[in-house]
Amino acid sequence: MMGKNFTGVAGFASFTRFKRFTLASCFGLASLGAFAGTQPAASRLDYANASYLIEHENVQLVHGKRSVAAAPGSATRHVTRIVGQPAFGRLGVRRAAAVFLLDSPGGSGSFFYAAATFGDGRTMPSIFLGDRIKPQSMAFQGDEVVVRYLDRKADEPMVAKPTVPKTMRLSFDVETNRLVALTPGVATGAAGKSGD
Repeated sequence: MMGKNFTGVAGFASFTRFKRFTLASCFGLASLGAFAGTQPAASRLDYANASYLIEHENVQLVHGKRSVAAAPGSATRHVTRIVGQPAFGRLGVRRAAAVFLLDSPGGSGSFFYAAATFGDGRTMPSIFLGDRIKPQSMAFQGDEVVVRYLDRKADEPMVAKPTVPKTMRLSFDVETNRLVALTPGVATGAAGKSGD
């Protein structure tokens, strides 16, 4: 009788502990699920199928790339694509993604831009960084986008390997809906293309 009661009490205690563990586990998983549901919201911004404004041309990417004929009837392709990983943050009050764009019109030039999108169909002018540079990183710091890349010295030929670290800080102008370089002159040819 004594053993029977002991078994019943022990069984009840074990069941209670199991129930508490199960409830705690479920609560933990639910919390983790809620966190997982909110944390990557920015990363769901569809930057790879967005439109970007490059030298007054609206470029619509599909899966991170656009390829069109360099000229009517030409077999040469004008290719624009995203290079590297995007950065996510906010510009003003809206979620945004910032990317490096490589624009290859079909000549010898490979023109790099810093671009951003809200993923809502609206475009803003991309910022020219240089020809045949080497992108390093892009990150949001508050309301600014910090762009880092390697460039060449002013007296080096275009065939030289980019080795000079450069940084450009970009801010978002809410009134004009455009990125503005806070460090003008840091990037070679930041005002526009230098030709192929």
